Amino acid sequence: MSLDETLSNEVRLIISEELGIEFNKIKRDSTFESLGADSLDVMNVVMEIEAEYNVSFSGDYELTRVGEIVQYISDNYRKK
Repeated sequence: MSLDETLSNEVRLIISEELGIEFNKIKRDSTFESLGADSLDVMNVVMEIEAEYNVSFSGDYELTRVGEIVQYISDNYRKK
């Protein structure tokens, strides 16, 4: 499994746990809207991911798809 696949699976697991959605229903091209997440849900997911990966999503960054989060982490990950 590649690093990208591992990261994608880890992010999908966090989303699954935060939103109470089956892991297999979350795809890289899934939008938070399609997963039924409201703005509070998205904020909770983002805070969990920021803590887990030591990244910070700026207010200007548009998070609409799971794959966008994975790409952002891949580009900005800082080891704790």
